[in-house]
Amino acid sequence: MSDCKEYMLTARFEKGNLSNVEIMDCIIEGLSIDGILLTDLLEHYKRKIE
Repeated sequence: MSDCKEYMLTARFEKGNLSNVEIMDCIIEGLSIDGILLTDLLEHYKRKIE
């Protein structure tokens, strides 16, 4: 994985089709889906499956 922290990029997707999108080896701090942080969703998922 390259060091993405050196770039301060912002992206916003609205009313798009993200079916079959795969996100791998990415920094996800601040990434949200419909206003919910992905890190919070993943933490909740991990607790639920344990």
